[in-house]
Amino acid sequence: MKRIVSISLGSSQRDYTITTTLLGEQVHVRRIGTNGDIERVAALIREYDGAVDAIGLGGLTPIFRIGNAHYPHRQAQRIAALAKKTPVADGSLLKGTLERWAVKRAVDRERSRFNYRRVFVFSGIDRYPLASALSSYEVELRFGDPRIHFNLPWGVQSLEGLERYARVAMPILALLPYSRIHPVALGNYGHDSRLEDYCKWADILAGDSAFLRRYAPKDLRGKTIFTDDPTPDEIEDLREARGRYADYNDPRR
Repeated sequence: MKRIVSISLGSSQRDYTITTTLLGEQVHVRRIGTNGDIERVAALIREYDGAVDAIGLGGLTPIFRIGNAHYPHRQAQRIAALAKKTPVADGSLLKGTLERWAVKRAVDRERSRFNYRRVFVFSGIDRYPLASALSSYEVELRFGDPRIHFNLPWGVQSLEGLERYARVAMPILALLPYSRIHPVALGNYGHDSRLEDYCKWADILAGDSAFLRRYAPKDLRGKTIFTDDPTPDEIEDLREARGRYADYNDPRR
């Protein structure tokens, strides 16, 4: 039997253990959430290095792929490199493939909901494959990266603009704590209103659920929400906010 441990910056409330069969072999998977504690992620990698067959990283991306460029993040790479014996993977290539597939499937099923709509992606750097897939349709895109990263009073208005922004910003962000790029754990450092004007402007809000929890306004009437990995409680919260919730990891949607 193969043993895999998934170590996540996300909430420990999402932890699970599962045994399944993959390609004829039994695989035991355990998820461990660290509630945003990066040092605990590092300690767990040291603990499980050599004791399991693979280590997965959740919510931690050592290398960001934006367009044709690759941007390593120093802190994330240092943590991933703590494993000396066991392979470490962050799932970014699979995640990117699923995001592109999910956008195509959603647009094919509900094209009128996407074409000629205003789409706000909380962070194009965090979700570049999602942003790239959305840009191939007739939508008006906006990205919140400059406000999230540096609290600048402007955003980015195209995929090409996002790539130009990354060329300038990522060498700086690579040296800063990972929390400057991604709201770790539940994203609940308190609600942050800096993106609310973009959220009000948009017909569709897209991106990681941690960004949604931290930056989206409470009133989501008339909005389509395109995100990943929601819990049942989070879906109910969004329904109460009268937003339409599209889970792009759920093949039934």
